[in-house]
Amino acid sequence: FDVKNQLNFFNLKGEVFKVPFSLNFSHNDILNKYTKIDFKSKFLKLDISNNFFVEKNKLITGNNTISFLNSIFNTKYDIKEKLIIFKSGNSKLNNSQLSYGGELSINPFDLDLNIKLTDYKVSKLFNTNSILVELFKSKLLFNNNISINSSLDVSSDSKNEIFNKGKINFNIIN
Repeated sequence: FDVKNQLNFFNLKGEVFKVPFSLNFSHNDILNKYTKIDFKSKFLKLDISNNFFVEKNKLITGNNTISFLNSIFNTKYDIKEKLIIFKSGNSKLNNSQLSYGGELSINPFDLDLNIKLTDYKVSKLFNTNSILVELFKSKLLFNNNISINSSLDVSSDSKNEIFNKGKINFNIIN
């Protein structure tokens, strides 16, 4: 506990499966109910930073940044009861601009998600190792308690593509 700043903190440096990491946690519950969590692993080239405030009306407002390899995901979010509303800010997937936003209801699991990728090779979506293909292979989406309404808007300036623009809509109900 830091008496001067009225701050609880926890700093950990360790190793899991021979992968070094650091975890820093700080929390101020007296004045502004602020919490910050930082996780870093240079070995994995992974940085995760999350900070949030708890408002008087129990609304949680926060920012989350995930940096992994050449990708950065910046997300602003609000949590009220069992609903999370989120939106990206200046995110990128490798060298492509990425924007996303939506709402997530926790119980039952209901996701409304819109993704826009700019200057992304459309053909990468259909590679056998793409995230899209892996989601279907995992069978996680085939669950009675999951509903998803999602759209993926992709554009590419590359001349070597069969498609320069594409839009994929997902609508999964139970």
